Amino acid sequence: MTYPTPASPAPTPQLVQVPRVIGLGLGTAEAMLVNSGLSVGSVTASSSGTTAGAVVRTNPGAFSSVPRGTPVNIVVDAG
Repeated sequence: MTYPTPASPAPTPQLVQVPRVIGLGLGTAEAMLVNSGLSVGSVTASSSGTTAGAVVRTNPGAFSSVPRGTPVNIVVDAG
């Protein structure tokens, strides 16, 4: 009698932590995200009263654990 081979479980994605890039310039923030194993998602501008061009928030937020390669959306101050 032959028994079916059980299916292998799907590999668990490697999780990485989103670095805190608030207050950094866009280029520096993008480099930190890429160096952390993430990708850069959309970049939008918002008036927040801080330094023009500085990152004001990300989604997912800083210190979130996400699968490697996840795009991180960035909002920068429009100035």
